[in-house]
Amino acid sequence: MEDCTTTGFRRFNIQYVDQNTHSYMLEKSVSAFKVCNDCGYIEYESVQYDDPVLMTEAHQADSNGWCSMCGRFAASGNTCDHEGFVVERKTTRVAPNMLTGEVDESGHYAVCTDVTTAYCTYCGIMLGAETGAEHVECVPHTYDENGVCTACGYRSTCKHANKVSSETEEAYLVNYVGEKTHKTLYIQIENDSCPDCGWESSETIGFKWVEDQPHCILNGICTECSYVTPCTHPNAAADPAYSSEEIEYEIIDQEYHNEILISRKSGVCPDCEAVVVLERTTSLSGAKAHDYAADGKCACGAVNPGSCAHPDEDVVEAEVSGARETRYIPVEGDDSVHVATVYAQYQKHCSKCGASIGEPSAPEPVRTLMPRTVAHTFENGVCRFCGFGQPCDHQNASVEVSTPELDHYEATATEHTAVYAIVKTISCPDCGYRGSETTYSNGNPEAHAFEAGVCVICRYECQHPEELRTSGETDVQTSFVADNDSTHHTETVTRTKYTCICGAEDWTSDTVTGDSGAHDYICHLATMEYVCRACGHVCSHSNAEREVSEKTLDHYNCDLFGHIAYYTWTEITACPDCSLYETYNGTEAGASGEHEWDESVCTVCSFVCPHSLPNDKKLVHEVLGCEAIDDESHREVGNEFFETSCIVCGVVTNKTDPVEWKSEPMEHHYADGVCYECGHSCSHVGHEVSEDVFVARSCASISATEHAVTGDVYRVTGCDLCGEKVSEAVVEENAVVNGKHVFSGRKCTLCGYTKPVEANETPSVVDEQIFNEVSADEKVHGVAVSEHLRMAVALVRALRGITEEYGEDVQIRIIDIELILTDAEIEALNALIPEERILVFLNVLGYVNEVNIANEELEIKLSDEAQALLDGIAARLEAMTEEERAEFDATVQTVYPVLQVEVDGTVADQTEIVIELKLREKNAYRVERYTFRCEDGSWYFAALAN
Repeated sequence: MEDCTTTGFRRFNIQYVDQNTHSYMLEKSVSAFKVCNDCGYIEYESVQYDDPVLMTEAHQADSNGWCSMCGRFAASGNTCDHEGFVVERKTTRVAPNMLTGEVDESGHYAVCTDVTTAYCTYCGIMLGAETGAEHVECVPHTYDENGVCTACGYRSTCKHANKVSSETEEAYLVNYVGEKTHKTLYIQIENDSCPDCGWESSETIGFKWVEDQPHCILNGICTECSYVTPCTHPNAAADPAYSSEEIEYEIIDQEYHNEILISRKSGVCPDCEAVVVLERTTSLSGAKAHDYAADGKCACGAVNPGSCAHPDEDVVEAEVSGARETRYIPVEGDDSVHVATVYAQYQKHCSKCGASIGEPSAPEPVRTLMPRTVAHTFENGVCRFCGFGQPCDHQNASVEVSTPELDHYEATATEHTAVYAIVKTISCPDCGYRGSETTYSNGNPEAHAFEAGVCVICRYECQHPEELRTSGETDVQTSFVADNDSTHHTETVTRTKYTCICGAEDWTSDTVTGDSGAHDYICHLATMEYVCRACGHVCSHSNAEREVSEKTLDHYNCDLFGHIAYYTWTEITACPDCSLYETYNGTEAGASGEHEWDESVCTVCSFVCPHSLPNDKKLVHEVLGCEAIDDESHREVGNEFFETSCIVCGVVTNKTDPVEWKSEPMEHHYADGVCYECGHSCSHVGHEVSEDVFVARSCASISATEHAVTGDVYRVTGCDLCGEKVSEAVVEENAVVNGKHVFSGRKCTLCGYTKPVEANETPSVVDEQIFNEVSADEKVHGVAVSEHLRMAVALVRALRGITEEYGEDVQIRIIDIELILTDAEIEALNALIPEERILVFLNVLGYVNEVNIANEELEIKLSDEAQALLDGIAARLEAMTEEERAEFDATVQTVYPVLQVEVDGTVADQTEIVIELKLREKNAYRVERYTFRCEDGSWYFAALAN
């Protein structure tokens, strides 16, 4: 036996990422096995799997532009205008928000909202989302294993007397086994439910592997385990049975739609049995009028406008798709910059039938891109965005002509010609334009100088054409060549030697095929091979006929714990080409199996259990009921007996007479004052506890340091045993309690009091934090000033270092951000990960270019939630009046000012951002100030203090 190893790779969980790439999980396996050098028998010893690694790669587009790996459209190009492609819409129910109110066994009340999202089927990008109206509905409880609703906390009083149980299996994991099969791990689950109260519970009770399942190949990939067949399907052919056509619709307007005919021609590969899509075509019918049925609906989903009254509540205004454009306008009075503004058109339409109402609006500005002004980008004296400037005529341009230089050779079979390049360079001192123009000229033809068939001057390789050859001696040879196992033929090969003009010598050959004849086989007893006396062909018995009898059960080999079935069959092999005739009597052991006991006899092999092993004796408590002892405990009652059974087949061999049994006292499990196990009602005697609870109703500021809280004092009496509230009464009304302000930045979080900002005050940190500047070379959270990092890159790397240093429980807050964002925006901001919070914050302040550089350098892609928050803030700012926007800009400049400082004799812009870290596990705060300085239009990390 020879030790061997082999390495294999498999891809699974292939996912579409974007128009250019898809991702997959790559798993590596190393198999160790032994191979017999005599018979080729393979004995596997072990297979070791590495942890899967997430990989991304470019789409592998076929001739029709569809990726053969992930199945998504993968045509070239970086952007998609979504025009001419079907829009796919999906509706999902937003997770309900529970309302306070009465609940019972039927459920609790919640606010529900349906969200409909639209996707482009070409590139998969979400085009927009529509939120339906909120509505209140009764939602069933979702009980845990203790009968408590996980949403509202309601405890069920149901005893689940009519509980229904069932078992199901779920495919958990699919593993690649070989080129033909895979295996699947199934989870066996026991499901319990109560039809009376709606309680549901699932529990995993076992696992089961199902092996040797054939791959389900589609487009060369198994749809279950993602195994990629190495077969290239060279013999696959289109089969009419696998051809299909389907029609999708694209609504153009209330009068017309497009029919998109998708045709697929597929076939089955005879080599790997994969279903292969050989051709996919898509064609548009052109605009067709809607064919409305009696109910006013067309097959494409459009509603007949004539049957719709367009109620006011159904008339909505939406942005016209594809009409959005960006316009660049020079800034009057400043020749260095222009403004980039996005314009859009809006159209009223009926959301019920889709009919357009009126004409689209004129293009109107929807937002100005941040930062508001951008420097011109001049080309030939004119800004290529806004057109500012005048084209240059290059009247003062200078021209330089280079000396001819050898560029390449043009060659024929016998000679070559040198080609020279001449470069003319044009330089304009007025606009900075610099261009060049190249012309070519040919030298005189020269004969090749061959060495070993290659010209040493131009490196032309001689192809030895016939017109340059001279013939020499000839050689004739005749031999037998096998056609197949039945016949062979003669081949006469005439070879002629030739000499080429380049000096190379070789032979040409001419083959003449003779008549075919039958083989003359003889059997070699040493090897048992049938060999033709004339041509030496060894018969492969490819035409041999094999007759195999059906396998029949011969016997079982049994022991105490299982059995193995043995089968026999007969195989006869006869070859019509040679004299081969073999008979083989085979015996095969089937899979081993456990006994299936019926009492003490196996129903499969009839083996009788002898009960020879020691019996299993155990004490059995038969529970018949439950009785209360007092308010604190109860116990189970029933019978007690000893039961003896065979540990092999499980048959009970002996059982003693039952005697009365009572368990040890156990605690009650109360729900609403009643034990849901024994039904005992708590008397609360000796367990009543009272406490006074102040319930605040309002809070008002009374000074710069305090506020007054008004409310009522309740005396609540409850049972500390069952947790039920016994009584509640107001003992003092309109009680007033004074307290200190609790500031977050400048604002009290309880009464809303805000510290005033003095006109000449420089914004500072809460509690007059004193900062100590860190040296430029010292690293804090993995960043140092000496690294000269860009603004957003430095902040993102610092936040990542903070999370790694202090853990996920650290709370990170940007000081004074509540002065420029609303409460709802801050709540949405705090739901994001820290690095997305800082990027959104910098976008709002106008540092868009710094954010883009961080996204590219650190490979960050904002989540949909972060992008939605950013768009919402931009929309709020655009909706402001001029006065409101001026006030907002003044607040930003006051809280996060850009100040001018002198550095090494040069005046530069500088700003500061203060971050507060709350370390929950240390019950401490840490405040850090990051300073950034502008250099040639870019912002760099300049100082750190804490």
